Amino acid sequence: MTKKVLIIIGVIVLVAFLIYGVVFTAPKDKEIGKIKEDKCEEEIIAKPKSFEEIAKLSCEHDKLIIECSECQYEVGVVRVDRSLLRSSDNKEGLLETSLVRLEKPLRTLEAVGEIKPDPNKFVRLRAKTDGIIASLKTDLGHIVKTGETILEIDSKEYQELHLELFKVSSILKLAEKNYQRENRLLEQKLTTEKELLEAQAEMEKTRIELDTITRKLIILGLTHNEVQELLRHSEPSHKCYLPLRSPLDGTVIEREVALGELVEANSSLLTIADLSTVWVWVNLYEKDLGLLHSYIKKNHNGGIKAEVSVASYADKTFSGKLDYIAEQMDRHSRTVAARIILDNPDGLLKTGMFAHCKLFVPAEKPAILIPQEALLRNEDELFVMKQVGAGLFFKQPVKTGGVFADRIEILEGLKENDRVVSRGAFMLKSSILREKMGAGCAD
Repeated sequence: MTKKVLIIIGVIVLVAFLIYGVVFTAPKDKEIGKIKEDKCEEEIIAKPKSFEEIAKLSCEHDKLIIECSECQYEVGVVRVDRSLLRSSDNKEGLLETSLVRLEKPLRTLEAVGEIKPDPNKFVRLRAKTDGIIASLKTDLGHIVKTGETILEIDSKEYQELHLELFKVSSILKLAEKNYQRENRLLEQKLTTEKELLEAQAEMEKTRIELDTITRKLIILGLTHNEVQELLRHSEPSHKCYLPLRSPLDGTVIEREVALGELVEANSSLLTIADLSTVWVWVNLYEKDLGLLHSYIKKNHNGGIKAEVSVASYADKTFSGKLDYIAEQMDRHSRTVAARIILDNPDGLLKTGMFAHCKLFVPAEKPAILIPQEALLRNEDELFVMKQVGAGLFFKQPVKTGGVFADRIEILEGLKENDRVVSRGAFMLKSSILREKMGAGCAD
């Protein structure tokens, strides 16, 4: 009896538990199911998609989600008024877009160097003989032309050569007349061939002496025409000063003599330089030589693009080209000298200035590049604002590569001719992050 009672009681308890489970827990299961469904829906929306896929989704307001002003930000879509977009007709726009292009990225190397004159356009004039500075026709900072007389030297050597020129010239005239006379006499058989040959030898000897004097005068600085002009006169007709001429167009950058000063042969007198172009010698590290040599070898006529800045003109850069790398490395600094040639038409760059240089070496393969300002970050996520319609922008996740000057390589997420916001993108970033700041559809 007791056993049967226990069995009946057990059955009743089991039935009661089953009824309780059906009646009281079913609504909770439905609620959990709805939560799971909502969560799944949120995950579908949050999962990164292409704009084409997102454009087909609808929101809870029965609209396409990209057209719903309340929900579009949840999928990274922002619509802006056209008045905010900068264009040729709207210079005041806050947002500027640019096309994504496939181009060869520029690798940037930095170096420091010193500005020096171009030695092909630089000359230090020296005295070719002893003498006294008789006249100075130029001064520091003066611009001189090729062949212009810049000073004169009262030189004893030049005076002696000058007088010797007239003497030998006169002797040569007599020797020539004597030879002509002997030649006529020989025709008349009034002299011998030996006397004619002797007259000829004397004439040739005198010519050689005159030619030697002429060469010495040219070495001292006279031109051949000036020597010939002197020979038209029987004696010196003016003060016998040796002219010193500029061998090139340029500027007098150094002066080491004064009027009336006694100078010796080989003394430094003036320095003239054409500073319309200058050289910058920079020091390159060993690790950068491979890249530079490879590019110069393949583009030996073009050189490597360089930008140079100096402290005197902080807001100005000077463009040039690196075209030569030295063959020897400095064993102490472990660097190699390289030459950058710069145009300096306004004379702003002075020799001796220190310069900061940037070298831009194009990579061998093209890549997708965007301005650095176009790249946005949210925690660990990188993205750009890609234009997908008139005034419509999409948060496009990207994967980046190298950084080249002011450009960033994009490995994934963009293709050539896409258009992205290149200026003012941070304004759109604040809109698509509304959800993180507490906004939502129910606002």
